[in-house]
Amino acid sequence: MPAESTPPAAELPDAGRLADHLIALLVILVLLVPLVFGIHLAPLPPASAARGFVRAIEALPAGALTVVAFEWEPSAAGEMAPISIRVLDWLLSRRVRVAAVSTNPAGAVLAEDIFDRLVTTRGYQYGVDFVDLGYVSGGEAGLVMLATDVRSVTPRDDRWRAPIATLPATRDLRSFADARLLVILAADDQGVVQWIQQVQPRVERPIIAATAASARPLLLPYVGGEMATLDGLVAGIPDLASVDGEAMETTGELDQTPIAFGQIALVSLIVVGNVIVLSSRFWRWISGRRGK
Repeated sequence: MPAESTPPAAELPDAGRLADHLIALLVILVLLVPLVFGIHLAPLPPASAARGFVRAIEALPAGALTVVAFEWEPSAAGEMAPISIRVLDWLLSRRVRVAAVSTNPAGAVLAEDIFDRLVTTRGYQYGVDFVDLGYVSGGEAGLVMLATDVRSVTPRDDRWRAPIATLPATRDLRSFADARLLVILAADDQGVVQWIQQVQPRVERPIIAATAASARPLLLPYVGGEMATLDGLVAGIPDLASVDGEAMETTGELDQTPIAFGQIALVSLIVVGNVIVLSSRFWRWISGRRGK
């Protein structure tokens, strides 16, 4: 009797590929759950550093002058652009005047782009609500000169090339001591630390920072610790969403619910997969023991 031939390898079912498709399908279904059923997770309670960030902004009276530093690169736009938009919108919605500046060559361009988005969507006015002071060269030395004598370093704004003393938003800005609050938007800790070290001792103004999530461990010692010089810190999109959950949810940019459901699905698959593998090995071991 001829031996049965085995089917060619190409005709055998590809179990691995089937498993990949099933996993992908399960993840997609789990991600669709919050979208289809309108589920939204409650924002996490804000940490003390984030509460300080909120208090500093909420304490600003209408018409107060705020200096906002753009200290991040275009490569960080995926995380920093939505953070910057929300922080600036938060400030401007309180009728706070904003003077934007950067010690990063790309910062002036980024600030202009962010402000243009807010002008389009919110109707804020350049020159009245905010002014772009542009890029300040010279590193830390340039920053020190700017902080103590703004008009000698940037006598004209970066967009209209008008004397900043003639613009309503910066009419009384001579040094950073004239600002009620300094807000640093930075992708890493260095963009914040240079302001803490070079500016704060000279103007004695409160500083808060909104940064990428990766900067949190390096900046936390500056909030409430021995080196406490930051009045508030939000690091990353989830951090900002925790103090402003309702606003983040309405924009749709910072809602963390799909991410959380995706993480749940992936963790569940890992656990289930390991249980199946371990169970299979255990039963093979039991079968081998019985066969002896």
